[in-house]
Amino acid sequence: MYEIADTKSVVYRRNEMAEEMKQGEAVDPQPKAPAPATDPVPSSDDKSKAEIAGLNRKIAEMQKAIDAEKKAKMTEQERSQAERAELEALKAETMKAKLNFEMGRRLVKKNLPTELADLVQNPPKDEDELDEYLTKIEGLFKAHASSELENFRKANARTTPEPGGNTKVMLREDFKKLTPSERTKFMSEGGKLKD
Repeated sequence: MYEIADTKSVVYRRNEMAEEMKQGEAVDPQPKAPAPATDPVPSSDDKSKAEIAGLNRKIAEMQKAIDAEKKAKMTEQERSQAERAELEALKAETMKAKLNFEMGRRLVKKNLPTELADLVQNPPKDEDELDEYLTKIEGLFKAHASSELENFRKANARTTPEPGGNTKVMLREDFKKLTPSERTKFMSEGGKLKD
């Protein structure tokens, strides 16, 4: 980790790195060893993504160091207030995750697509996102409606036998001994009862 001489220099360096990132320049306070000649040459996108990821890690480390130094300079009351604020933020995040899980569970219970939970909890923030948002919702509902329609058609398929087909005959006493599902199956296959 980095040693911090003073907070101002760290903040200045972080701002300087952010400016250089905006301009597209690579910032690396430690020189890298040249890559072996046998490695395939990575694309510029891969290099820039890796550099940005490295810079983001360094910025996060510096931010942690700044926060630690600020905490060390705080009074006991300020420190307890900061910890309370962190706990409140963690509690809010946990409650949101719990709500998202519960919504997903209830959607599954009602045979609705679970992707709907994300759409419900993250509505569009401006008009540009609205069309894409509505298209996603429409796609989910159309897919759900078509699967429900197919299930309905399967459940309500023709239950009467074709004319001239083989019909089963069972005594009513034997029919009463069957379970409800066996009775339903027998009748849907075109069975007849005899007294």
